[in-house]
Amino acid sequence: LTLQKRRIYTLYLSARKVSSWRVKSLEERIESEIEACYGKKTGTDRFKQLPVEDRCLILDDFDLLSLKGDYASGIASLKKFFGRIVILLNAHPGSELEISQFLAKESVLGAELFDIQPMSFSSRLDLIEKWLLIGTDEIEDVEGAKIAAVRLSKIVDETLGRNLVPSVPMFVLMILQ
Repeated sequence: LTLQKRRIYTLYLSARKVSSWRVKSLEERIESEIEACYGKKTGTDRFKQLPVEDRCLILDDFDLLSLKGDYASGIASLKKFFGRIVILLNAHPGSELEISQFLAKESVLGAELFDIQPMSFSSRLDLIEKWLLIGTDEIEDVEGAKIAAVRLSKIVDETLGRNLVPSVPMFVLMILQ
């Protein structure tokens, strides 16, 4: 949403759907994702006419252990088409070496690495309230949502207290679902 407010247009691509990291194959995959997201003819043309700095690629499911081929040169070719690339990297216990080697590659030099941090009790409660208010008239339902959020936060806290999952936003939302 922050990117959209800055008039930066995003494109989502799952790394699992990339069969080859060669330039031609990536161009075909990007083309099909643009069509799916923005429409066949006019949406694709408009997206391609945007300045490079106004385009952002969100590359999800990027698992260093399962990648095949020269993904580093693939990312380098993607950098020519997108002003910004956000890579959601799967980190496994003991994968620090692979991640540091990946970040040392020329195609990702200058990249910033961010970890998703655990949520505090108050931020979990805020997230639960916002989740409960999705699709409702917020002004009328705020008090009811606050009461329901306190009840649900107890369930979330019990689950997180067992150390079954980390207390990051994604897992809090999964527990709520």
